[in-house]
Amino acid sequence: MSNLYNKWWNANNPFYTSNKEFTLRVIEKDNYTYIGKAEVGSVDDDAVWQIQRVEDTWAITVLYADWNNKFDNIWSDYENLTYN
Repeated sequence: MSNLYNKWWNANNPFYTSNKEFTLRVIEKDNYTYIGKAEVGSVDDDAVWQIQRVEDTWAITVLYADWNNKFDNIWSDYENLTYN
C-alpha cells in the first residue's frame, strides 16, 4: 500500500492547508489507512484533528471523518467515526 499511497499523495496532496506545521498520525489497519492531521502540540484526545480513511480496494478512495475536512475530530476515536 505504501507505494500506491505515495503516488496518490504526490498527485493530490489533500493535507495542504497553509504554511503551518502539523503533526501527522498514520495507522494501517485491515484494508484501511487512517491519517490524522492537527497542529503541532495537539493531544490525541482533543477534538482538533482532521481525519481521513484511505481505502485500497480496486481503486484508492479517500474519505473524511464526519463527511467533512474540518479539524474537529478526536484522533483516538478514528475507528468509530463515520467516513464519507
